Amino acid sequence: MAAMDDSHLLKLWEDFVEGYARQPLRELETHYPTKKSLEIDFGDVQRFDHELAERLIDKPDVAIAALEKLIKKPTAGVLEGVPFEPHVRIKNVPENNLLIQNISSTHIDHLISIKGIINKRADVLHKVKVALYRCLMCDHVLRVPITRKDVAPQICPECKRRSLKLEEEGCYFVDIQRAEVQELLERLKGGTPAARLELYMEDDLVNRLTPGESVEVVGVVRLRPPLKPKGKREEVAGIYTRFLDVNNIVHMSKDFEDILITPDEESLWRYATSDVAP
Repeated sequence: MAAMDDSHLLKLWEDFVEGYARQPLRELETHYPTKKSLEIDFGDVQRFDHELAERLIDKPDVAIAALEKLIKKPTAGVLEGVPFEPHVRIKNVPENNLLIQNISSTHIDHLISIKGIINKRADVLHKVKVALYRCLMCDHVLRVPITRKDVAPQICPECKRRSLKLEEEGCYFVDIQRAEVQELLERLKGGTPAARLELYMEDDLVNRLTPGESVEVVGVVRLRPPLKPKGKREEVAGIYTRFLDVNNIVHMSKDFEDILITPDEESLWRYATSDVAP
């Protein structure tokens, strides 16, 4: 895929919003921050521009960040003074029958869609999204957005001394949660064990999953840096674990025609629903 500069990407998203998402965006502005996400149909993106759809799959961090930047506003929603900074959630991403066991290194940092059953969910934790640092020497205040690749600042930009202290009371926190999804058993062949994948969720995706339910999950495949094991060889530390940074969750419901009923169960159902005289 050819490279796409930021200005071209923003222009494509601007035209897309005008043609496909103007009304949903207005509705979101009305209900924000009670509702925090703008849902985008991947099929609409494909119909609008095939190159943009490819960008969304191959470079989701860049593509989604560009759209979120475009729709941000200083104020909007039901609470005056609250910055309008919604999430962009993608739905109807082609799954292409991708099994959890077949997720490979080619999917790293790509947007994928998988189906599975939730087998466990952890408690909600809290992560610093915007950190507030205060210099102990000159009292300078520094606000720093925290992303996956950011390193905590050490030197005050004013007095150039290593005297910054994190002030937790002034930080902005976001809820986070981890869960685990397992391969749907009906999609496995023979005695193949069900593969599992860790899920990572933030903000309005927290507590959206319940163990035992079947879901379709859209997200970006990430790698977790390895910890060097004590007493192990140096090369062991180069093995990474993977997880899915969840972008969207769709709850699956089983159609009635997909439920197999035995003849005995059918007879029992007919008897139970018939008018039986006392």
